[in-house]
Amino acid sequence: MISQTFARRLALICIGISLGSDALAESKPNNAPDTGLERFSWMIGTWKTSTRYNLGTAIPPFESKSNEYIRWGARKEFIVTEEEGAMPDGWHAKIIVTSWNAAEGTYKVVDVDASGAVTQISMTVEGDVVIRTYQAAWGRRNVTIELRTTKVSDIEYTTRGQCRDSTEVWTCYEAISRKKGADGSGKN
Repeated sequence: MISQTFARRLALICIGISLGSDALAESKPNNAPDTGLERFSWMIGTWKTSTRYNLGTAIPPFESKSNEYIRWGARKEFIVTEEEGAMPDGWHAKIIVTSWNAAEGTYKVVDVDASGAVTQISMTVEGDVVIRTYQAAWGRRNVTIELRTTKVSDIEYTTRGQCRDSTEVWTCYEAISRKKGADGSGKN
């Protein structure tokens, strides 16, 4: 059986993952190192996300709204996403940090929620699709979560999550994110 605490953590991870590794904005300064993150510059800014979760039979499907504040880290060597959102048991926050390991040619993503729980996430990019994968333990079930974030435009993207365990595969996460104030109004 999936606990409410775990459901909240999974939901926050999914929301944050759908944003955290896609962010990077302005052009890099002349003295900044090549970070491998420039392809995500369109993500820098404030985003509003609507998400529908289906975490299995132990918890009924639910919807959530969240805000993400995505910015460059020091010297544009990483992306920082601060996230806050409504979940079934209240308001929650987290931080996601994404970096590029040039020596390995890989992205590194770390998710830290308000309780201090840390999740390591693998990330790859195929064209305009960012694929993030991580493991979670839901009670006695070990679940692999794969999130696919697709850029629709510079002001919108979608994320679809697939969960699988030893017996089944199901869609556990569907979200749409829109850049706040993309029309110049400062509202979404």
